[in-house]
Amino acid sequence: MMGWKSVAALVLVAIVAAAESAGAQSTPSPTISVSTDSIEMGELFELQVGIAVPPATIVYFPDTLAATVNLESAAPVRTRAEPTEDGGALLTLTYPVMAFGMGTLPIPGFDVLMAPRGDQAGVEVLPGGSVVGLWTDAPLRAGSVGLTRIPRQAVWVAPVFMPADFIEGIDPMPANDVAGGAWNWPSVALALLFSSVLAVTLVSTTRTWLTHSEGRGAPAEDPTLEALRQLALRQLDDLLADGIHVEGRLLDFYTRSSGIVRRYVEAMDRDWAPSLTSGELMGRLDERWGEEAAAGLPIELGAAEVVKFGRLRPDNTAAERNWRALRDWVDASGGRSW
Repeated sequence: MMGWKSVAALVLVAIVAAAESAGAQSTPSPTISVSTDSIEMGELFELQVGIAVPPATIVYFPDTLAATVNLESAAPVRTRAEPTEDGGALLTLTYPVMAFGMGTLPIPGFDVLMAPRGDQAGVEVLPGGSVVGLWTDAPLRAGSVGLTRIPRQAVWVAPVFMPADFIEGIDPMPANDVAGGAWNWPSVALALLFSSVLAVTLVSTTRTWLTHSEGRGAPAEDPTLEALRQLALRQLDDLLADGIHVEGRLLDFYTRSSGIVRRYVEAMDRDWAPSLTSGELMGRLDERWGEEAAAGLPIELGAAEVVKFGRLRPDNTAAERNWRALRDWVDASGGRSW
């Protein structure tokens, strides 16, 4: 006859078992599906897993499936989360996979770890105050929520050759299919015609290039200041027409506008190398030809320097005003050496 201590122990065991059973029933099992049960070699398919995530939980899962000889992930996992009636979330994991083998191939399983969130931020927020954690940060023990194992699945990869092909016999194509009477002669004629046209075009292009190359060897006359002034005016007009300042590219706008004017000014004297700052360049110009030559130019080029090397970010109106001042100066210079 059992004593009261034995009876109490049995009752305690039954209560614990009932509690564990109730807890197990409260967390739905994961749903697992494969986008197709039969594919061809090299074809993409997807493994989709649905996980119920309780409120205020941090969940960990791998970014890709473990690679095997015949299967590997084609891209990182995609996630989708929807709120559930219990205040948690239904998290759907989609793994794109590519097959390289043949026959029935196992799709690797993986683990999903869940633990109380606490004050952890996570990398993705889920409904119910839950978050997704980095797989590399997953704890060795999942804590009070637990571990969910996603079992291996299977997919059928159709062989390249079916049994009927082997029964009928697989032989290499005859030699005359490669070089002989089995050729498609209209296709051959079209290929020869295309090759002839390509050869004529290549020869013509090469002759034109050689002609221009010979012309480049002759020394060219230095352009006059008037020609350089006209070139600078066209470049400034093209810059404004590009509208890069309207797109917010003010740094490029000021860099190009000041560069155009500096190249024009430096052409007046070969000693004014691009290494000079705008202030030094304007000082040389003022020393040689007086204030008339550099009137207003140091201010405008100085503004460009602040935009390029400082934190000044003017609006579109100010940029166009600066551009207009530079163009007016080039236009008024008359292309002469002052």
